Amino acid sequence: MSIAQPQTKFGNSVADMFGIVSPEDRSRWQAAHQQRAPKVSAFKEGLKAGIGSLLEFQKEVRESQMDAVIKSINDAEFKEAYDIKKTDRIDPESGATISSFDYARNEREVDIEHF
Repeated sequence: MSIAQPQTKFGNSVADMFGIVSPEDRSRWQAAHQQRAPKVSAFKEGLKAGIGSLLEFQKEVRESQMDAVIKSINDAEFKEAYDIKKTDRIDPESGATISSFDYARNEREVDIEHF
């Protein structure tokens, strides 16, 4: 003879104390959760995703523009700091032009305030 436990709205109270959840309770909770969940239209989701990708693309464009500016500044500073001497010679076997570059540090006074 088994003793019947009183059933509550959320399942067996003894099972609830030990964290045991029946499939019926779980399905009832999921249904209640879906009813409370906010309804979002597909158009709104697509619009948000599109705007997000446009903002990400704009950020990448700005970063690449900044990288280009920094590279041009570094190139200009390098050209000021070094004398570049280019020497061309022709390879007698292949007839190809071979270029070589010599970089000599300028002995100009460095502006310490700039750094």
